[in-house]
Amino acid sequence: ITAGSALQLTTNLTVSAWIYPRSAAQPPIFKESTGGNGDWLITGSSGNWRCQTNGGTGSVDTGVAVALNTWTHVTLTYSAAGLSCYINGLAKGTT
Repeated sequence: ITAGSALQLTTNLTVSAWIYPRSAAQPPIFKESTGGNGDWLITGSSGNWRCQTNGGTGSVDTGVAVALNTWTHVTLTYSAAGLSCYINGLAKGTT
């Protein structure tokens, strides 16, 4: 999907995926970025699962290590209340 204003965070958003990482060098799993506010991503690149939004101003490092060769359910939710990140159904951080 091409980046665009329809994907910018201006209201509520939930992004969820089952992820099966095979290497420690994980690129962003989901990412929308046009270089301004409203950007968001789910990544495992830091060694832990992380959800981020608004060009980095809202970031949740879950403290949950990326387990290789294992299915993991990761969910990013965004609302006026803030950003939350869930790992396997458990809340692991909120901004």
